[in-house]
Amino acid sequence: MARLRVLGEVAAQFPSGEFDVAAIQNGGRRRGPGYDWVVIQLGSRARLHRATVDTAHFKGNFSERCSMDAADNTSPWKPIPAETKLQADTAHEFALRGTDAVTKVRLNIYPDGGVARLRIWGTRD
Repeated sequence: MARLRVLGEVAAQFPSGEFDVAAIQNGGRRRGPGYDWVVIQLGSRARLHRATVDTAHFKGNFSERCSMDAADNTSPWKPIPAETKLQADTAHEFALRGTDAVTKVRLNIYPDGGVARLRIWGTRD
């Protein structure tokens, strides 16, 4: 993930039922020893249902593996799902049923590489 840009004024909208609680495209990046990761603060406490890690257009420099963790402001990080192998130029779908309500999600990519988009769906708690 190369960078995170938010242009203009951000206004939270909370529709009823399941909705995309975090959509990041060309998101943030931390570079150093180990692996890359990004933390996404959700707009509201939410119960997560599913996620998409998309490696679209990354055919040679896509991320080899990924994992995601979630936490509430007062709880430690919990894996949701565990580390998973990724493929080039593919939208990878993950079921996240049974998660507690959380306020932030961390995407970890191993060792590094391209992720075009991260989407997380859930319902407000």
